[in-house]
Amino acid sequence: MIIREMKMEDAERLFELSGVVGWNQTLDDCRFLVEADWCKMICVEENGEVIGTAGAPVYDDMGFINMVIVHPDHRKRGIATAMIRHLLDTMKVKTFRLHATPAGSFVYSKVGFVTTRTMSYFVASKPDFPQSGRTVLPATAADLDAIAALDMKNSGMNRKKLLEDNLQRFGQFALKIEENGELAGFSLGRRGRKQRQIANVETVDGDWEKAFALIGAAAPMEKELPSNIIFFDADKNAIKEAEKCGMERVRELIEMEYGVPGTPPGAGYHAIYGGDFG
Repeated sequence: MIIREMKMEDAERLFELSGVVGWNQTLDDCRFLVEADWCKMICVEENGEVIGTAGAPVYDDMGFINMVIVHPDHRKRGIATAMIRHLLDTMKVKTFRLHATPAGSFVYSKVGFVTTRTMSYFVASKPDFPQSGRTVLPATAADLDAIAALDMKNSGMNRKKLLEDNLQRFGQFALKIEENGELAGFSLGRRGRKQRQIANVETVDGDWEKAFALIGAAAPMEKELPSNIIFFDADKNAIKEAEKCGMERVRELIEMEYGVPGTPPGAGYHAIYGGDFG
């Protein structure tokens, strides 16, 4: 059994393993992760077969651990723990962060990760968020600098390269609200293999009226796939509204950190990008 860096030809196996555990990544997502020079992606190979994967996009001094998957036939052998320790030992960042399921969180806690906050993953085939009277506009690549600056303020992570990729691949879902010609809020979207995610709903001032205007405009944009959205559990207003609008809470997620505590999310970070990128 060896741990090695992923190669581009491993992207299809990463996609295959993501499907085995029921995750939402597309093959393009997996290729993007392996190809991006700011993502460290590793795998465990045994007898010529990749049986486990893990990685971490790097946002300045933070590594966001993601895609920790071990094929079901090879679990309970310490493979996930070995991959996590490899990332901790080889990556030169101050903070590691990840999103785990309650069942998976024990793998991380035993190597020193601590819980920082919890989130809820909601899904609906046809979410019925009310339409707002506020003007919601398409966001484009021309808005990238303003979106990245607001995201840095709200998420505490420098994710400009990720946001640029999102606008290039999923620009049809990008929305914004402006006030006095300045960006006052935005939301992005992602189309996965099973669901469309209403992702990265952010505002400048933590105003939920703006956030729900963006979500209400985004909700009917996908006709073929169910939609999901991930809220912090501390945002009771969001949880209540999601349930009222027909979304079902299907999963709890636990945010965990290792090393120097990272910047907590700001009041304007209403819905996260996703468990694979933060």
